[in-house]
Amino acid sequence: MIDNLEGGTISLEHNYAVGPRVLNVSHETLYQGMQDPFERPIWIFVYDFQMANPQDRLELSSRQLRAAEKSREIESFGLLQIVEHGELDDGVPFLISERCTGPSLNEVLERDGTLSEEETAQLVLRLANLIDPLHRKGRHHGSVSEHWIFLPEEEMSDARLGHTHLSLAIHELKKIGSPLDPAIISHLAPELVDLEEETGSTPHGSIPADIYALGVLAYKCLVGTHPTLAQGVAGEEGLEAIRDQTPTPLSELGVD
Repeated sequence: MIDNLEGGTISLEHNYAVGPRVLNVSHETLYQGMQDPFERPIWIFVYDFQMANPQDRLELSSRQLRAAEKSREIESFGLLQIVEHGELDDGVPFLISERCTGPSLNEVLERDGTLSEEETAQLVLRLANLIDPLHRKGRHHGSVSEHWIFLPEEEMSDARLGHTHLSLAIHELKKIGSPLDPAIISHLAPELVDLEEETGSTPHGSIPADIYALGVLAYKCLVGTHPTLAQGVAGEEGLEAIRDQTPTPLSELGVD
């Protein structure tokens, strides 16, 4: 694993002060940071592909850097833009993203358990409007999940969405020995898992998969659980649950 970068500085075209580490999931670590000397808040994404073989490591690193470039091609206010990217070492890319104030949706759900029906509707409408410009260009987001949704003043109607194009496909996660934690598979649509089973390879997502992920997100916000993935279930068992399990109707869980 890479060392903790907290308290250090990353220099590219600008200097970035590395603040606290706020998330570490599988191969991905997220730090708060500030751009010097402008005091601009930023996120720093660092990717560790050291468990992959040397060729895969370089390909995955190049893939993330290309995805960063691609994510900058379509502007949609509320999509947090990648502003710079580079490598700390061979196979260790990093990305600098815009950051807004406020907690992630994941933090809010961990604290409160659920959202009201009105808040959930506001959030889903907001996110649909954010990813619509991507879909109109035939592109998908690929990471519509609570970990990459940020809430200034905890206002659902002002949600910001990051991590555009940055999620790895299932076959790529397997190359780096990922434990396939719920945090990185819970947004997946069943058809992506089917493709993995049938061909051993999967795309990074699709427009229908984004729409499915919005539905998963709404379900979690309303009742506090994933539609098919039980808490703590991961790996192949988690993929099977996403592919094969039937969601419990919301009406049976107290949602009219």
